[in-house]
Amino acid sequence: MKRILFLVALVVLPQLMLLAQMPNGKFGNEWIGYDQTYYKIPVAQDGIYRVSLDVLAAQGLEINDLSNAQLYCLGEQIPVYIGENYIEFFGRKNRGELDRFLYKNGEADMLNPEYSMFTDTAAYYLTFNNEAQSLLRYENKVNDLNNLPTKEEWFWQELSTTLGGSFIANTRGDVNQSIFELGEGFGFEPGLKQAYQIPLQPTQRYPGVAADSFQIRLAGIGSNPHFIQTSINNNILNDQTIQSFNNQMWDLQFNHETNPSQPTINLTLLDTLGRIAIAYAKLLYPHAFHFENKNQFLFHLNGTGEAKYLEIEGFQHNNIAPILYDLTAKQRVITQLEREK
Repeated sequence: MKRILFLVALVVLPQLMLLAQMPNGKFGNEWIGYDQTYYKIPVAQDGIYRVSLDVLAAQGLEINDLSNAQLYCLGEQIPVYIGENYIEFFGRKNRGELDRFLYKNGEADMLNPEYSMFTDTAAYYLTFNNEAQSLLRYENKVNDLNNLPTKEEWFWQELSTTLGGSFIANTRGDVNQSIFELGEGFGFEPGLKQAYQIPLQPTQRYPGVAADSFQIRLAGIGSNPHFIQTSINNNILNDQTIQSFNNQMWDLQFNHETNPSQPTINLTLLDTLGRIAIAYAKLLYPHAFHFENKNQFLFHLNGTGEAKYLEIEGFQHNNIAPILYDLTAKQRVITQLEREK
């Protein structure tokens, strides 16, 4: 077995909220330079993407210099790494970023911000701008393995499931509004008067550290109140009531030391008239540095402003040193493979 060794510095950055309202006079096309040509790159899964000069040439684009490349998605410039004959970037599939403009109160009214009502494919636009004032780039960082700090033992892993089974409509009898209403969107209706198990099964859990965090977004179906109980391995976490078609998002903490490493998370409707739609569920838990034999892996480390040393096992690398992207600091690190003795 081989381990991946690298040193990464993480910084704590303030979180900023960007609010965009199309009714305020903007049309969403302010980012476009109409004297430039844009090439559309479809992205339907989260991950690292590489676009080579050969791929661009096959599409009729003869480019010899990538230094002035720019990439846009949803009107925002996306950082890229410029290689010798390719560009790399982290792309995200389409979710509900644009759908929210179809609701009166934006995301607050949406049933499922994680699931687009129209397509899961995001459009990324590649262009070349010789006059750009700001080109967002991932910069190479030297993987210095001298004078190492104590290695990190675990990281936060987010396990999520998006339940977009069918379109949930806010109906009252046979009457529907012609607009998107509160609580509408794609979700899953359990339709049971018994416990429904949330399909989340954590792997490679690291024992003995912080509590897990469970988040769920759901909405009522029907104008009556809906009484719901959440439990972990038959231990009740909370009882909640959703009024009418309202959305709710719950954040619940539980100590996995008092629960098995594979928790069973159940929702139970406590009344005979209750109906709910589940949009998504997420579990944030401590994960050992074993990447489950995958060739891409997204994980979260708490930033401290100091260098961190990581040793990773179980990564599919085919004897090629994997590349680590720090998406926050916009850095790219080539790791080192080490054979265990």
